[in-house]
Amino acid sequence: MQAPDAVEFPRQISLPSQPLVIVPGIDDSPPGHWQSLWQAAHPDARRIAPQSFIQPDLSDWVQAVDEAVNSATSRPLLIAHSLGCLAAIAWAIEGNVDDVAALFLAAVPDPSGPSFPGAAQSFREVRARELGVGSLVVASENDPYGEIAYAQGVARALAGQFRAVGRQGHINESSGVGLWPVGQALLADLAADLT
Repeated sequence: MQAPDAVEFPRQISLPSQPLVIVPGIDDSPPGHWQSLWQAAHPDARRIAPQSFIQPDLSDWVQAVDEAVNSATSRPLLIAHSLGCLAAIAWAIEGNVDDVAALFLAAVPDPSGPSFPGAAQSFREVRARELGVGSLVVASENDPYGEIAYAQGVARALAGQFRAVGRQGHINESSGVGLWPVGQALLADLAADLT
């Protein structure tokens, strides 16, 4: 019998076979967050390990992305959420895109928005631009950290794909998406486009 507070890890989950690099947002992704569930279910997934998820520093996070990507067995898919999206974009802008298969960016926060975390000041200057690698920006219609128009603009700047997923808040554990099957399907489509 399962303990009441235990997180039930996925029994059935459909993720691409490519290695995954998980890039959480500020405060990291807790055990019930879809990123953590995907990582637990994937045999070749790695999570970045910056010095601090609570007091994020962009250069430290970019280095952490680089270290995680370089430790992958082959070109990984970057799976970023929230502030991690800005870290992934900043890392890619430094010319590292040949090291990854694609970027999956969920709930990109608007650095000029009123809810942007004060602890993440070093991320405010990250601006998306065409990277030369496949990307998908996934956005919720009621994300308190970034309006859907902002996410669409990021996708255009990256010359990537854009998908809206309805009203899912910040697409995090509080959104109640669990294993986030919609995200799994979108990631599978992105991976399929690479072949």
